[in-house]
Amino acid sequence: MKEMYQKSLQMIKELQRIPTEEEWNSIAKEKCLMSYLTLEYIENKRFNKLCKKVRKAS
Repeated sequence: MKEMYQKSLQMIKELQRIPTEEEWNSIAKEKCLMSYLTLEYIENKRFNKLCKKVRKAS
């Protein structure tokens, strides 16, 4: 599970722009990553804020 989480965050960093929740779920399903809801639950943040935080840290 930790590996999926790290891969999910890495993919968010690599995308050219912040995806919508729907776009992310589509990407996550194709690449076996965590859904936006799972990421929100783990981080206790809205998906958009989580993406901004992850991209800022890179």
